[in-house]
Amino acid sequence: MDGQRPPAHPLYVGESEFVSTASGSPSGLTDREREVLMGGAIGDVMERLSVDEDEARELLNNTSDQGEVSIMGDRRVVGVAINGVLLFHCSRADLRAYCHPEGIPSVWQSPN
Repeated sequence: MDGQRPPAHPLYVGESEFVSTASGSPSGLTDREREVLMGGAIGDVMERLSVDEDEARELLNNTSDQGEVSIMGDRRVVGVAINGVLLFHCSRADLRAYCHPEGIPSVWQSPN
């Protein structure tokens, strides 16, 4: 990539606040969806390791700084992985509906 962050939303301008790189063109996730995925991962770490939210957040941040946390998925399922091992996942359609109950316009729809 040319030093520019991926878009915060696949159809609109503006750089992501949550990720510095993304595969796909575009990845198809919005920043709101990325935020919810990371919240799910934090909750999963809290439950698995019996730690509080701050500790879980710190563990994920440290692991992320080492380049070992990624958001991965396909058209049906998306999740957060550590070293390629899926930690938290959900249906992409459910994630989209939860994050954007008003819907997201299709790339085929006219903005007018």
